[in-house]
Amino acid sequence: MKVVMHYEVAPDGMAKAQANFAARRARLSEFHARGVLLMAGPFANPLEGAMGVFTNREAAEEFIQGDPLVINGVIAKWTLRECSYSKAPPLSGLENRGFAHSGGAASLCPRLHA
Repeated sequence: MKVVMHYEVAPDGMAKAQANFAARRARLSEFHARGVLLMAGPFANPLEGAMGVFTNREAAEEFIQGDPLVINGVIAKWTLRECSYSKAPPLSGLENRGFAHSGGAASLCPRLHA
């Protein structure tokens, strides 16, 4: 089970972002070195937010609570979702129940909280 973090940028967040990059980079490096952050980064259009994938919910919550982008108002809202990933053949019928899959990898991600 992995946990996906999603960030939504505050209306004035981009104006505050640059001042927080060095501290944020250090936090990302710390969690990656601990082995609990698998990947993180902004979407292609940074105004659409960012995401991260963690090994567990506790690590994701710890990261968020001390993230300079959250503390300093760059991020307006965040969500966490637990996800199960499978590299097995697609699970038949999931697309009819609101789940997406492609290329043999299925993802089942129920929302934990908003």
